Amino acid sequence: MDKKALLEVYLDEVYDKAEEVDPTGSQYWYSIVLGWAIGKGLEPEAAHDFAYHVIYETAFY
Repeated sequence: MDKKALLEVYLDEVYDKAEEVDPTGSQYWYSIVLGWAIGKGLEPEAAHDFAYHVIYETAFY
């Protein structure tokens, strides 16, 4: 799955549910994205790249 498609799935499964995932707004979202990406089957290096992209290169964190 390419980065754009993966981002769409992330937005649907995680970002759109941010209030459920992190109701107090106290979690470190890089770690949330990283764990989600690994759970989706990305290798750790690719998961780190994806998490960096989401947190630092988009408005979705």
